Amino acid sequence: MSKILRFILSVFMIILSGCSFNNISEKRYNEEYFSYFDTYSVFECYAKNEDEFKIYSDIVKNELEKYHSYFDIYNEYPQLNNIKTVNDNAGIKPVEVNEEILNLIEECQNCYEQTEGAFNIAMGSVLRLWHDERAAAEENPDLAKLPDMDNLKEAAKHISFDNIELDKDNSTVFISDSKESLDLGAIAKGYAAKKTVEKLKEAGVDSALLNLGGNVCVIGKPHDKDKWVIGIENTDEENNIIIADKVYVNDTAVVSSGDYQRFYTVDGKNYHHIIDSKTLMPSEEFKAVTVICKDSCIADMLSTSLFVMPVSDGKKLAEDYGAEAVWYHKNGDIDKTSGYEDYLTD
Repeated sequence: MSKILRFILSVFMIILSGCSFNNISEKRYNEEYFSYFDTYSVFECYAKNEDEFKIYSDIVKNELEKYHSYFDIYNEYPQLNNIKTVNDNAGIKPVEVNEEILNLIEECQNCYEQTEGAFNIAMGSVLRLWHDERAAAEENPDLAKLPDMDNLKEAAKHISFDNIELDKDNSTVFISDSKESLDLGAIAKGYAAKKTVEKLKEAGVDSALLNLGGNVCVIGKPHDKDKWVIGIENTDEENNIIIADKVYVNDTAVVSSGDYQRFYTVDGKNYHHIIDSKTLMPSEEFKAVTVICKDSCIADMLSTSLFVMPVSDGKKLAEDYGAEAVWYHKNGDIDKTSGYEDYLTD
C-alpha cells in the first residue's frame, strides 16, 4: 500500500469514528474510487435506499471523470481539447477549450497575482523534471537521484504567467513560450470537488462527504450530529502518521498538504512534491499545512501556497481569502490563524 493511500485511509477512519450514522429514515452509503486524479477517493452520503444512492454516486463518478480528463496533462481524449492539448500547442497556436477550463485558468491567474507568484500553474517544465525522477525512483529505488540543477534552472526560464494568453471571446488559451507548460495539480482536485458538490446539492443531497485524496468537502451536517469530524494529520519524529487535531465543520472544505504524502528518497533523504519556485527544490520549512475554507478550490490552492510561503505572509493571505490554517513546522513548532481554534470544538 502506498504512503499516500495509507494517509487517505487513516483520515477516512477518523472521519468515520466521529459520525455514527444512526438516522432511522436514511442510511449511510459510501463508494470508493481509484481512477481519478491519481489518488484514492471516497464519497459518503445519506440516502433512502441503494437506488437513490446510485443516482448520487453516478453524479460523482461522472463529474470526477469529466474534470480528470479536462485537467489531465499526460493523456488525450477523443473530441476534447484539454490541458495536454494546450501544452502540446505551446508556441504553435491558440487552443479552443471549454468554459470550465478557461474559467479555472483565469482563476489561477488571479491566484498567481494574489500570492505574488507562490502559486503558479505555469511551472510545468520544472515539475515535469521532478515527476520524471520520482517515477524513475519508484521503478528502481537504488538509482534514485535528484533532477539536475542546471536543467531545473533552464526549465525555470519558462514559467512566466505572462506567457499564458486567454481569449475569452474566442474561448482560447495560448502559451506563447514553446518550452512552457501548465500543471494544474495544485488546484484541480479542489475545483473538481467544488463542482461535484454543487451538482450533488442540485440533486437534493443535504448531507454528504467527498474526500479526493485529502481534499475533503462536506455538505450540511450528519443526520445525528451537529458537525462532521475531520482528522488533521501530521507525522511524529519517526515520520509515522499521527492525528494532530480533529476539526468540526459543516458545509466547508478541509484540505491538507504534507511532505509525507508524495515523495521519494535519495541518499536517505525524502524529497516531496511541493516545489518552491524560488529554490526549485521541495520546501523545507513545514511538514504539513491544513486549510479550512468554504471554497474547496481556494482551499486547495492555499494549502500549496502556504507551504512555500513564510507564515506571516501565509496568515495574511489566508485572511484575504477568509480561510483558516494550521502549519506544522519540521522543528515541532505549530502556527495557526486566529480563527483556527474555533473549529477544534463541536
